[in-house]
Amino acid sequence: MSRQLTLSIETASPICSVFLADQNGGVERRTDQRGAHAERLPGFIQELLDEYSASIHDVEAIVLSAGPGSYTGLRIGASLVKGLCFGRSISFYAANTLAGIALGASAEGVAGTVHAVLDARRTHLYHQSFRMDKDAIQPLVQPMARELDEIRTLIQADDTVSGTGWQRLTTIDDSGARLIGLEGISALHIHRLFVWSLDQQATSCKGLIERVAIEHFEPDYRGNPYS
Repeated sequence: MSRQLTLSIETASPICSVFLADQNGGVERRTDQRGAHAERLPGFIQELLDEYSASIHDVEAIVLSAGPGSYTGLRIGASLVKGLCFGRSISFYAANTLAGIALGASAEGVAGTVHAVLDARRTHLYHQSFRMDKDAIQPLVQPMARELDEIRTLIQADDTVSGTGWQRLTTIDDSGARLIGLEGISALHIHRLFVWSLDQQATSCKGLIERVAIEHFEPDYRGNPYS
């Protein structure tokens, strides 16, 4: 019986995370060490494959957190995945990074409106808000780099803000919003988005994750106002 290994990768954020899963669950390797993505990512993947007594040939699907997010991190993840997929029959899926962060908030027991954010520096955050229910995720706005002032106007009492950079929303402590930091970012949640997308009823995942021919893939830089 095939083990159906799935490899999920998060490098679009300050977190470098890898999650390897089969039908019975999965294992993560993760670091929030600054600038560690290029150094740690290949090793994390090999460690997990060794733990499963497997090789890259046993992986049926790779899911990459594909942006918007860190230009450098996205390039590192995309380059490595292209190398892994080259010459192999591995299905490749590109996942919305901000949707993965929103799912990370739901793993903390959050429902309602979640604002997923990543630091875009200067006066912007990469931002997308979602309506989270137990078994559904509904985008409320398009992912893009938004001005801090615009994001402040979107956050209401009882909303949740998850990700990085929200510390620069200077009035957020007065908004009544729940705040979740790096603990909400993980390749595990990118994997959860993939699993939801395989459910025929999970129509809410449409546009948040898609199967892509690896030779045509480029990360999502649309939200970057400086690229």
